Amino acid sequence: MVNIEMDKRYIELNHTVNRINDWYEKDECRLLNIITVPYNTSRIFRELITNILSNNKKILYVTQDGNVNEDIVKYLKLSFGFKSYSIIRSGSYHSNTYLHFISFENIRFIEEDYELIIYDDITSFSRQGKLEIQNSVDFLYKRSKKVIVYSTEAVFMNCPYIQLGNCFRMAPFVEPRIITTRIDLNKDIPYLLYDYLKWFKDNNRKVLIHTPSKEKTEIVYNYYNDILKVSSRMKLVKVTESSELKTIEKLHEIKDKPVMVITNLIVQQFEELDNIDVIIYFADDKFFDYKKIVYLCGKVGKVRGAQGEVILLANEVSTHMEYAKDLAREFNKAAWEKGLLK
Repeated sequence: MVNIEMDKRYIELNHTVNRINDWYEKDECRLLNIITVPYNTSRIFRELITNILSNNKKILYVTQDGNVNEDIVKYLKLSFGFKSYSIIRSGSYHSNTYLHFISFENIRFIEEDYELIIYDDITSFSRQGKLEIQNSVDFLYKRSKKVIVYSTEAVFMNCPYIQLGNCFRMAPFVEPRIITTRIDLNKDIPYLLYDYLKWFKDNNRKVLIHTPSKEKTEIVYNYYNDILKVSSRMKLVKVTESSELKTIEKLHEIKDKPVMVITNLIVQQFEELDNIDVIIYFADDKFFDYKKIVYLCGKVGKVRGAQGEVILLANEVSTHMEYAKDLAREFNKAAWEKGLLK
């Protein structure tokens, strides 16, 4: 029997690859926007990267974390025996390799010209806003014949763009739920949140509570531990420093008990947890811009197990909260129109 869902995703992927290749070969505009959901695939670049490298031309791949794109490197190695690439961390010259990876923070060290630059703001947690990406690409523009910007929104106007649906799941993108209250969240929680917490507990979920600061993490942790006595009903963990992240590794082993992690950190270790839900405490704080919120929604949507919830808990609705919700809704609208949702 044909897997219709997989077939639709394959068509979406293949159509996007063809459009990218057409732009590279025929379009006079040197910039291309590709808009998609956080943590979507980088497979759309495989064919173009292969063609350029086979002609001994150079590619710069810019990421948020500066790591190698393992999917692309593994594909090149298995399919073509390609093993040679460089990671640029300083101004050293890499004339003997044609594929270079670099963090957006290190682009000032670029000293070479490239056939293509891919600015990947999707496959890892984004730490840049739209204006920051524009500034980075403006700096790189003179170094390349063509530039692709892979992001959650159109970064440059008056340029061609491609809207790519989720190539991993047919489920809707997680839209954040907003809970506003007049209650002082330093001292209490609204009744509606109790219902969510009960559901999380009854279903042995892993709940990540994100706060904007170490101080707020301490306050929220003390409330849940001392007042609500949560630790008697679930595993309760507080993470305020990077040195404490090792405790997260042990949470993978917990399957038959609910877990709650309260933290002011947004790091990769949390992305590896399955069956998670996210509560963003003090979501109207300036620390939580729309990009952080959308990527936390993407994190919940990409994990194994039942798809979770993202709850924005605040005294007021900020413009960033509203925009994040609108952006998530736009992702789902586009996916629905493409027939990519169940």
